[in-house]
Amino acid sequence: MQWAGAAALIGVATILACSKRAADESEGVSPEAKDASVSTRDDASGNGDDAFGNTDVIPVPHDAVCNVTFRFMQKDAYKDGPGRTTTLWPPHTTTVLELSCAKPGETPALQTRSRSNHGTELDAKDDAGTPILVETKRATKSGVPAATANALANAFDACECGTKFLSMDAMGDEAVQSFVSHLIPYLEANLMCPPPGTHALTTALQNGDIDTVMAALPQCAWSGATSLAGGMDQALQAVVSATNDTLADYHVCNNDAKLEATLWASFLTSGNVTACDPQAAVCHSPLWFYTP
Repeated sequence: MQWAGAAALIGVATILACSKRAADESEGVSPEAKDASVSTRDDASGNGDDAFGNTDVIPVPHDAVCNVTFRFMQKDAYKDGPGRTTTLWPPHTTTVLELSCAKPGETPALQTRSRSNHGTELDAKDDAGTPILVETKRATKSGVPAATANALANAFDACECGTKFLSMDAMGDEAVQSFVSHLIPYLEANLMCPPPGTHALTTALQNGDIDTVMAALPQCAWSGATSLAGGMDQALQAVVSATNDTLADYHVCNNDAKLEATLWASFLTSGNVTACDPQAAVCHSPLWFYTP
């Protein structure tokens, strides 16, 4: 197999893992600080200081009552363009927690907290100024006491898987080439596409032409129980087999997002806040695909 397109595939594999961690560290910003951000504004005026990057919880006044909203924001992995094109291609998922709180008789103040999950920040835009992330789901709980809202904000900021975050750039060029060398044959053996055929799709993938890949995938069919996620699992296992690691030792951005969603679901059901378990089952093995 020729590796002229390996440099492009480094980007493919890296962003499939939703990784911006190496870039953040090179800027001297801790990954945890980049992953959790907060902004505040007055709901009535829309004014307020933009405080993205500040991970200090801004306490809700003890006698306030809040409407709390949880939002899922997604984009196509690898692409810089906005939104989701097809569910057949892996997403990146950022989560958002909004607290709209007020004391009796006062105008609500909105606090927006987000977790980029090692990837796209909530305020990211393309060159035309269009937001990169699009909302795919939201839910709201009203009448939340201040103490509970503060506890939820703290738990949300700390909610992250404790397994190894899969960063292909940290693994190096040789590991990425190994990943691709196992993924491409899997696709060619198990994915059946109409003319110009599966090889044209894998060539586009090799060249980093994700638009072509996403346009072709809906016309293709998988044999048996095979899938793109299955191929990526198999390729990654082949890469880590040289170590003592297994798939269960790793997570990607969507694992973090699903863990955060578990925090929210538990809160919706019980009205109580339970801290995230960084070793929860959802944190073991990359969750390449995620539909909230």
